Amino acid sequence: MRALTMTEYPDDVEIAPGLLSGDLDAKFALKIFSRKTVDEVVEYLQKEAPNPYDIFEHFYFMSNRAFLFYFPIFEKYLRAEQESYGEIDDVFVLAVLRLLKDRGNVLAGTDIGALISNLHRAILELMSSKDSNSTVIQEIKKLWIEASYLGLEDRGK
Repeated sequence: MRALTMTEYPDDVEIAPGLLSGDLDAKFALKIFSRKTVDEVVEYLQKEAPNPYDIFEHFYFMSNRAFLFYFPIFEKYLRAEQESYGEIDDVFVLAVLRLLKDRGNVLAGTDIGALISNLHRAILELMSSKDSNSTVIQEIKKLWIEASYLGLEDRGK
């Protein structure tokens, strides 16, 4: 498997293809990602972002190259948030699983073991929590089962 290590930043159109058509969301995507490292984007999510969930929309439109470059954000953000606050953001986990379901094919042949391992640990903890019957947790369970059929869960062991 290839590692998610690229040294050259994706260009602006790879990050936000909507630039070509004047899409206003594309400018917001550039504010977050353009010429930034994964660590810089994680720091932005933790300290400046009005809503860290807003980044997910941009991943649905990025080129495959930009998607692969910035995908490690999710593993680093989940780990950092758990270390900082001692809890798991169930909505963020759900959003990552939805993104994996919709665009996980881009990651074929890529080592995402650290993310899958973190997700596995987080999901087990969420399922044993007092809110394990919540709608969000139930959807997480469903998507994790679907991910296991796609072989994603096995990539984290």
